[in-house]
Amino acid sequence: MSKELFLTATSTDVGKTFTAVLIVKKFRGNGLNAGYYKTALNGAENIK
Repeated sequence: MSKELFLTATSTDVGKTFTAVLIVKKFRGNGLNAGYYKTALNGAENIK
């Protein structure tokens, strides 16, 4: 059986990606098959 974890927050640049990576590393360290997928990018600079 697979399980999912959804991480969210109310603002940009609050550490969601960093926290998700730490969680995945901990899961993998405990022998679980874990991965990370970032579906959207927000707060990036617009370079022209």
